[in-house]
Amino acid sequence: MHVLIFGLNHKTAPLSVREKFAFYNEEQKKALISLKNYPFVKECVILSTCNRVEFYIATDNIEGVKSSLRDFLLDFKKIDITGLENSFYHYENILSVEHLFKVVTGLDSLVLGETQVFSQVKEAYRLALEQSCTAKTLNLMFQRAFALNKRARNNFSFGRLSVSIGSVAVELAKEKLSFLEEKKVLVIGAGEICRLILKSLSKEKIKTIYIANRTLESAKELAFEFNGLAIEFKEFYSYLPQVDILISSTSAPHYILNRKNGETILCALDKPLTILDLAVPRDIDPALSKINNVFLYNIDDLKIICDENHKKIALSFESCRDFIKCESDKLFNKLYFDSKEQLINA
Repeated sequence: MHVLIFGLNHKTAPLSVREKFAFYNEEQKKALISLKNYPFVKECVILSTCNRVEFYIATDNIEGVKSSLRDFLLDFKKIDITGLENSFYHYENILSVEHLFKVVTGLDSLVLGETQVFSQVKEAYRLALEQSCTAKTLNLMFQRAFALNKRARNNFSFGRLSVSIGSVAVELAKEKLSFLEEKKVLVIGAGEICRLILKSLSKEKIKTIYIANRTLESAKELAFEFNGLAIEFKEFYSYLPQVDILISSTSAPHYILNRKNGETILCALDKPLTILDLAVPRDIDPALSKINNVFLYNIDDLKIICDENHKKIALSFESCRDFIKCESDKLFNKLYFDSKEQLINA
């Protein structure tokens, strides 16, 4: 049995490409069931985050499963990846083990060392497990990865850092506006990224935080936790002239603010509006950035701040990379020799 990882991330593909391949909620469950039925796919996990989409496959035919993945993307996403090959990477066997270990520990993240990706990988694995899409090979690989993450964070200094997409987004806002004191902020969404943003905003002297979500109760829960004001999702347009910053991260499959519903409001603004669109696919139509007084940034714009953080903690991560390489060798040897023993016994 071989292990293959096929995917794309913030290093290999721009947001405009990544968002086309994103999977959310019920779609991800359907995708797992569909992929499992393709030739040569014995086990599978699909990881879809704001910065990556990756397919983890256990197979007895590497070349055959690569062809199946192309067919799956064409059938399920209606996308022919011909011409996009440079946006994708693939890792086989021991390199796939090493890559997963880097992903769970945050070594392959846009925000180096961030912790959110660990919970995202766990959720992706849980979904695959529920759909009976994993067995011995991927179960062992992911469970070892989760145990390794805990050891890495206990043993290396980056584990004591508190970095996330949310904290870096707030840093970007501070950089663009010089200061956040007495600013009014509208946050749209109630997922983990929005929670991390609100956690970081709570440390600033923000004047007012409005929180909108399609489920009002979720917005109310966050508003109570972070001393904000919950508003109806359909009313967020009317708050745009009042706020200085709009931060959006929903799982909507389409723009929630586009030229049709937002251009008139935004053109009438009498003060600057800084917009951070952290959703994948994007929540805000990029065309709105052409409007005077509108300053629109997306998740790829966090890279400059991330690069500065990377320099500060580079030594800690180099040590962790050596640790991951060693642990990858151990796990791959176990996977290989267990499989070899099964063949001999058969």
